[in-house]
Amino acid sequence: MKYLKQFFNAKAVAVKHSLVTKSVVDSPCFIEQTEQPLPVLQRFVPIRGLDTRTVKLLPHKTLHYAAGDTLFLIHQATSSVWYLFEGTLTMLPDGAAPFEIQADSLRAHLPINSGKKFGASGVAQSYVKILEVSADLIAHWTSQSKQEEEYVVIQDLELPEQINESLFFAKFAKAYRENKLTLPTLPDVALKLKQAMAKEIDIATAARIIQVDPAITGSLIQIANSPLYSPISPVTNCHDAVTRLGLNATRSLVLGISLKQLFKSNNPKLMKAMQSLWKKSLYLSSLSFVLAQQTHDVNPEDALLAGLISDIGIIPLLYFAERQGEDDIDFTLLEETIPLLRISIYTTFRKFWHDAA
Repeated sequence: MKYLKQFFNAKAVAVKHSLVTKSVVDSPCFIEQTEQPLPVLQRFVPIRGLDTRTVKLLPHKTLHYAAGDTLFLIHQATSSVWYLFEGTLTMLPDGAAPFEIQADSLRAHLPINSGKKFGASGVAQSYVKILEVSADLIAHWTSQSKQEEEYVVIQDLELPEQINESLFFAKFAKAYRENKLTLPTLPDVALKLKQAMAKEIDIATAARIIQVDPAITGSLIQIANSPLYSPISPVTNCHDAVTRLGLNATRSLVLGISLKQLFKSNNPKLMKAMQSLWKKSLYLSSLSFVLAQQTHDVNPEDALLAGLISDIGIIPLLYFAERQGEDDIDFTLLEETIPLLRISIYTTFRKFWHDAA
């Protein structure tokens, strides 16, 4: 396998600097039917959210591609879910700048395709492995999600082995089990707008709800006057801003502005961690929005919201850390542990944030 990989890497001549989108896709140079170990499969979303038995029974295979190969084309139909398992993949969306996905990055833990079509063309920058999972994954995840939405149960939080002896994380796990963590709450404006838009409301009603909060109103007016909306004349009030943005975009923006207010801390080191989480959420939400626009299978505004709240589950951990005092926190360990705990914490609060969004 080592020599096979080296051979196909030789095809990488000038690939990085001259991407050419083909009209046909390349076939895999090798298809590995051997099942991947459970810990490998559980790297990926939403596989990691399924029970162990379901994951073990999930049909999958690994596709090997050489550098320079075109793996798929934009709008190409697919009956499976793809993940980048190894290597670097360049995505070529229609009408937007190309971007790279690297294995083991935050983005690589998410599916390459959304829905039944690819939202961009994909070209291998290096020798690439793709984990192709049966579309049964979506059915399993949808079924499990519907069941979980009926209730929220505080489950036992299993700490990773490397932090089992940490007093700080032991205290956090205890607070988690006893449901004593501080759960961030959205401003009233975001909640009231969400509740109102569950019914059919007009722009005037939405504006009346929003303009109670001067900070959110000011941000909406600023966005409505940005080049993104190609304004011919500036807007100066909330009603005109909502008119220009549209109700769905306004709802997403109000939630986004409200969420930004939650990513804050009086501790400089924790504030740095908060800002890093927020930037990742913004990146993911932007990417989700663009992919949803391309696939037409998901409402882009809903995709944007999903990206924004993707890391909301880790905020209770950082709030808890702030209350403990700086002397009790190993910031290096905290930073290393966040990726290990974010899914467990988020699962507990998922229904709350689903309802809020």
